[in-house]
Amino acid sequence: MKNINKHILFWICYAVYFCSLDWLNFENFNLLDELAYILIHIWIFYSAYWFLKNFSYSTGLATLRSVSRLLLSLGVFALLGYLYYYHFHPYVNPKQVRNLDYRFRIIDGLIWYNQFFFYALGYYYAQRFIRRERDLRLAEEEKKKLLEEKLALEQANHKMEKEKILTEFAYLRAQINPHFLHNTLNFFYAKSLHCSQELSEGILTLSNVMRYSLQNEEDGNGLVLLSKETEHLQNLIRINQLRYNNKLQIVFTVNGDATDVRIIPLVLITLVENSFKHGELSDSRHPLAIRLNIDQEKKLIAFHVHNKKKKGPKELSNGIGLDNTRRRLEWVYKDNYRFHIRDEEDFYTTELILPVLTASGNTAGSGNDQKIIYYA
Repeated sequence: MKNINKHILFWICYAVYFCSLDWLNFENFNLLDELAYILIHIWIFYSAYWFLKNFSYSTGLATLRSVSRLLLSLGVFALLGYLYYYHFHPYVNPKQVRNLDYRFRIIDGLIWYNQFFFYALGYYYAQRFIRRERDLRLAEEEKKKLLEEKLALEQANHKMEKEKILTEFAYLRAQINPHFLHNTLNFFYAKSLHCSQELSEGILTLSNVMRYSLQNEEDGNGLVLLSKETEHLQNLIRINQLRYNNKLQIVFTVNGDATDVRIIPLVLITLVENSFKHGELSDSRHPLAIRLNIDQEKKLIAFHVHNKKKKGPKELSNGIGLDNTRRRLEWVYKDNYRFHIRDEEDFYTTELILPVLTASGNTAGSGNDQKIIYYA
């Protein structure tokens, strides 16, 4: 529509210019006669442009079609000139006598046709040049955009590789002392058997926790058995119960069949440790609620942790544990997980939804539901 308006404006300006010249130079000026000439000029221009736009010599048939279009344009122009000069002009402008000699009319018509044909030729190539320059500019902009996206992707990959190396380095560095501590705990356990059953039980539980952290039970996809993670959570609860003289109010519920179900390691325990650190766990009316549901029909694992907030001074927290958990979930599950945190005035809730995966990375088969309730 914008181009059509430009064309209309141009031809209006041309008509004003053409009529003004004839009005100044000829005594027998007739507006209808002038408009008829202008309409013929417009037709020559656009018929020539149509010929040039569709011109092709790629094959013999294409060349024949192009020549036919040119002959059609000339034929229609000749017909329009004949009808106007010999039939309509005497009625439009009877005061002005035109030269009706056929030879003169043909030469005059060819001059006008060639003039506006070259106008159309210039417009056609100017349009092609402008369009080519625009396409080149857009191509350069697209190339620049792709290069910027490639650079950003390379930087993101470089950053991810760097974080991965730093994480692996920190993991290797953290294993130096735990090996020594694990062996020492086994020694303490053996020595404490004859002293205190509660002490020996605590040392053994802590030793199991350390052994699970040190042993590499991950498969090729970086996953561990969900049953091992559950056992690890129970050991964590036992240690904290011993630490607080069995006064913590905790309900740990597991629903569903976890046989051969796998998960990334040490994610669930991070959410529970956060509750031990910031939660009020001695209130029997609001115990720490931990629920693990394995829904074989929907192929989902739902892990829910709900605790009452501790009153008074809070332990400082930098949020590294939860941030690290999010990154690990993104690396393994991509967008196929949900992690929600609801931070209320008196309560804190975390919920993690994961797909049920087996050792091969496929969805686990259905099994009979089992219900284990751990209450401490």
